[in-house]
Amino acid sequence: MIVIATHEGYNFIEPMLNSLVDCSCNEKIVVVDTLSSKEYLKYLQINIKDKFKDIEISQTPYAGYDSGAWIYAYRNYIEDHYIFLHDSMIIQDKSIIEKIINGISDNIVMSFVGFGNGGVGRNYDTKEDEMFVQKHCGTVEFKDGIFGPMFGVKRSVMEILDRYNHLIIPSKKSEQRAMERLWPVVFNIHNIEIHSISRFNSSSYYNGEYGIFKKIHTYTDR
Repeated sequence: MIVIATHEGYNFIEPMLNSLVDCSCNEKIVVVDTLSSKEYLKYLQINIKDKFKDIEISQTPYAGYDSGAWIYAYRNYIEDHYIFLHDSMIIQDKSIIEKIINGISDNIVMSFVGFGNGGVGRNYDTKEDEMFVQKHCGTVEFKDGIFGPMFGVKRSVMEILDRYNHLIIPSKKSEQRAMERLWPVVFNIHNIEIHSISRFNSSSYYNGEYGIFKKIHTYTDR
């Protein structure tokens, strides 16, 4: 199942869904709104649903940012696997969804874009981010960051994280930023490997180009 997190994404959600038309591999698609305005939810339920009749629209009972949408989807849709994406992506590699599905397993998570040096170490944007991860995980060590965080994961892996209370819903933007490290930390705790389709590159980031997709805004734009 493909899960698309959205929040007041008037300029993003339709181009994103259009880009998935030829590459969704017959996956179920659920758009999860993270407590936007009533007007935006109505826009999703009427305008977007009318254009993309096979998708489902749902809404979290909390803000929760994109990680909150991922956890909501896991808890409300029982599926073999989940592919987590932002509404601000335009898919350019039409085989990317198939690559993610083929790569995930009971001990492998597939990220769209990885960052970091690939070895166990600390690589945080701010001390606040690091403290947030330490508070919830008891450690800050991770092997590879997950940009977004956007990734594919088996339900069996999410169940392990759930069992150990490692599904954390952020309540503010700084906490959501830290989730690019927190997810990898909890995967590392449970010996779940992260394999990345591509690597983060700062010049590509600012141009919005990653090859596999185009990002039509940065998180600092919201």
